[in-house]
Amino acid sequence: MKAKKMLVIGFVAVVAISVSIFSTGCIGTSNFMPPKTPITAQWTAPVSTECGDNGITFGSKVGRSTNYSYFSLVSSGDCSVVAAAKSVGITKVRHIEQEYKNVGFFMYQEMTVIVYGD
Repeated sequence: MKAKKMLVIGFVAVVAISVSIFSTGCIGTSNFMPPKTPITAQWTAPVSTECGDNGITFGSKVGRSTNYSYFSLVSSGDCSVVAAAKSVGITKVRHIEQEYKNVGFFMYQEMTVIVYGD
C-alpha cells in the first residue's frame, strides 16, 4: 500500500513539474501574438500600428532590448521600451515592435523590443 501511494505522489509531481515547465511559453500575451510552436519559432510583430501607411515615419534611430530565457527556468535581460530607447538615444518613440525566437522545445528563447524614433 505504501509503495502504491509513493508511486501516485511521484506521478503527480512529474505531471505538475512538466506542466509548469512546458506551459510557460503560453503565458505571455500581447495585442498581436503569432503561434509559439514548441520545436522552433521566430517572428516579428508590431506592438503599435499607428504609423507606416498613414504617412508617419518610423524615425532615424532603431533601438533594441532583449530578454533571454534558458530551459524556461532562468530568464535574464531587460526587454523594456525604455532600455531599447536609451540604447541608441531615442527621446521620441514613433513605433514599437516585438521579436520572438524559440529554439528546441523552449530550451532557448529571446524576446526583443524594437523601438523606432528620433
